[in-house]
Amino acid sequence: MPEGPRAYRRLIGPGIIAAGVGLASGEFILYPYIASQVGLVFVWAAMVGLVTQFFLNMEIERYTLATGETALTGFSRYWRHWGLVFALLTYFANLWPGWATSSATLVTYVFGGDSSLIAIGMLVAIGLILTLAPVVYVALERAQMLKVAAVILLFVVGAIFAIGAEAWADVPEVITRPHIPAAELGFALLLGALAFAGGGGGQNLVQANWIRDKGFGMGTYVPRLVSPITGQPEAAPSTGYIFEPTSENLSRWRAWWKFANIEQLSTFVLITFFTILFTSLLAFATVFGRPDLASDISFIQTEGEVLGERVGSWFQYFFWGIGAFALFAAALGIVDYTSRLAADVLRAGSEREQALRESGVGPGHDRDHRPAGGLRPADRAPGDLSGGRRLHDVPLFRAADPDQPEDPAGADPGPRASPGCARLVDPAVRHPVGNYLRHPDPDTLRRLSPIPSHGRH
Repeated sequence: MPEGPRAYRRLIGPGIIAAGVGLASGEFILYPYIASQVGLVFVWAAMVGLVTQFFLNMEIERYTLATGETALTGFSRYWRHWGLVFALLTYFANLWPGWATSSATLVTYVFGGDSSLIAIGMLVAIGLILTLAPVVYVALERAQMLKVAAVILLFVVGAIFAIGAEAWADVPEVITRPHIPAAELGFALLLGALAFAGGGGGQNLVQANWIRDKGFGMGTYVPRLVSPITGQPEAAPSTGYIFEPTSENLSRWRAWWKFANIEQLSTFVLITFFTILFTSLLAFATVFGRPDLASDISFIQTEGEVLGERVGSWFQYFFWGIGAFALFAAALGIVDYTSRLAADVLRAGSEREQALRESGVGPGHDRDHRPAGGLRPADRAPGDLSGGRRLHDVPLFRAADPDQPEDPAGADPGPRASPGCARLVDPAVRHPVGNYLRHPDPDTLRRLSPIPSHGRH
């Protein structure tokens, strides 16, 4: 386990990305619309959704902190198709480019033009940004930090010029008058608001990828995602490691776990909640009680026009401009994380197939000509990662025949494989996050083996 973080400021980032990508239609349209109809009585639900996602995100991060693998790869160790299932669900949830289209619509409020053509241009720009950035994570982090800074600027300007004392006086209603306005708005809209608070779905899963690229915990030893054109790829596998549960390593683990909790709580949870509170308050101060408001992108148009009448036309265009950039940055993050999940599935599958080919049971190999007794032990591949500590790969296979002699070198030959079925995961490290804390493994730090090829293991 790498040394625990010392300079927290330099490692802040994944939580800001989560907040930036999550600040989209729910924060700029749905919660403000609810506030325009019933006031601030439902803002509490945003905190419920965010706290729930905080615990979910931390359990996803726990696995990556301990192994350097993503959550999607971890799920694939239980059943090889889980990664594909999660990736497909994420793609179906984000298939329609609604965020880019909404951003383009806001651009037309400021400059005019055809929203469809602008949306297409935005999608092309997103593709170029993610393809040409030397390190994809760095480009994404900078974009989301710029978005969060722009939203904070909107907070400050709006608090000074747009929100009156009467609206500020009603802020305690968030706590003193919590309410579920189902009769006024319907359960479907309220459940949608609860789900749209913060991230959701694939964005929660990809939190593991983002902290790995930032170098949290054992993610330090796994290469980052780089551009195929401008980046410098590292010749290293994406499977993770198990660290030796010594007192020193466990102390470092606790330091990383503490920092990861602080980073997620102080960025993702707080930034998202205060954004929802502010946008709801802004809508409450400007369009509360106004008839014929729609819960779609036209709501922001109406709100901006009212702000222009009360504050000045400059604030109207400032409001729309920040909203357009915020939704564009959200679309950038969504394309990033859907692509990351798909890349995870493809990478894990390619490593699995490579291991099968090397073992003699993969495509292109005649199973009838395997060595007598089944699979032979795979070679260990040593690698020096840090501090002079020598790390060894977990051997992939063991002879299927119980009478087969052990490896002549005397090394642990690893888990047995039944005839015709390669089992690639050592049972001793099947649950790396739970076992290394409760049942320490006496062996040295080892690389996790590739994903199993058939069913559970």
